[in-house]
This record gives sequence, structure tokens and C-alpha cells, in this order.
Amino acid sequence: MKKTFVIVAAILTAQPKAVLGVIVSDPIVEEATLQKNFFDQIKYAWEQTQWADKLTTLHHTLSTVRGQLDTANHVRQAIGDPVAATARIDNGLFSDFLQNSGIGDTLSELANITQKGAELSTVIHQLFAPIDTSA
Repeated sequence: MKKTFVIVAAILTAQPKAVLGVIVSDPIVEEATLQKNFFDQIKYAWEQTQWADKLTTLHHTLSTVRGQLDTANHVRQAIGDPVAATARIDNGLFSDFLQNSGIGDTLSELANITQKGAELSTVIHQLFAPIDTSA
């Protein structure tokens, strides 16, 4: 019985005593927690700013598209379907006008001038190329 009492006494003295009302805190852990909370708040504010920027960009894009659609609707109301008008032009609606206007001749002359300019550029390049004296 004496051994049992000694063992129970040893167990009771080995356990830490519970003190009610005392809070144990670690200043390093508290500081780390405060810094983490501050970082989380800054990160949240940054994310909100990013979302605001993306929403602003989306708003501008949608406004631009709306303006383009309004313009397309005004054109459609004024001249009809632009796709159909383009198809008529491609099918030769103005072919008589273009043949009699001299635009085709002018474009041919411009193509000839461009070709002669390319030939002259080649000749000039050959004139100013270094001379190979090794042969």
C-alpha cells in the first residue's frame, strides 16, 4: 500500500499544475500571426485591384464592340447589307466604270514602274558590291 501511495504521489507531482485564468502566449508566434494577417489583407486588396482592372478592360472592350455594332447597324440601315454590297462590287457592279476610268491603265503603269525600280535596285547593288580579287 505504501508503494501504491508513492506511485500515485509521484504521478500527481509529475503532472503540471493547471492554473485557471493564466494564458500562455508566445510573442514570436503572435508577431508572425499579425504579419500573416497583414499580408493576407494586402494580398486581398491587391487581388481586388486586379479584378477591378480586368473589369475595366472588359467594360472598354464591350463598349468598343457595342460601338462597332451600332456603326454596322447604321450602315445596314443606310445602304442595306454590307456583305451583299461587297459581293455586288466583287461581281463587277462597277466593272464598266473601272474600265472606262483609266484606273486599270494607271495600275498597270505603276506595276511596270515598280518592276523597273526593282531591276535598278539590283543593278545598283551589283555596282557597289565588293570586287573579288581572289580569282
